[in-house]
Amino acid sequence: MEKVKIIECPRDAMQGIKDWIPTENKIQYIQ
Repeated sequence: MEKVKIIECPRDAMQGIKDWIPTENKIQYIQ
């Protein structure tokens, strides 16, 4: 069986959150 590597990027994670996240917070998190 092959190993599977799961990678989560911040953009995908933030899109899964239902509440509004201010753009400034997103920028700070990604930097």
